[in-house]
Amino acid sequence: MLLILHLLYAADSFDCQVSLDAIVDNFSRGFDCIIDSALVIQAHAIIDAHAELDEQIKPLLDNWKFERVGCMTRIILRMAIWELVHTKLDYLLLLMRLLSLLKAMPKAMLIIY
Repeated sequence: MLLILHLLYAADSFDCQVSLDAIVDNFSRGFDCIIDSALVIQAHAIIDAHAELDEQIKPLLDNWKFERVGCMTRIILRMAIWELVHTKLDYLLLLMRLLSLLKAMPKAMLIIY
């Protein structure tokens, strides 16, 4: 899940103008690793659905503009909604996984402006 988060962050940093395949290639060469194709497929699916996921998130933000939500927070929310809809993962397990991701992130990356 952490690797998907990094892939989504890299894609979001380039406003999805750089292909995920190019990002995966850079990660693979830069970190000398092989990225599981299932993770790439899931990241592709989340990127492809990001506009719809954002529309599902917006009504949940009482008194907040979506644009003010930090990049990492938006990505984690997108991942959560996508996983709830597209996997059979128990929601409590998903919540625990997402909380562990949040704990691993520097607070500066999660700030809502």
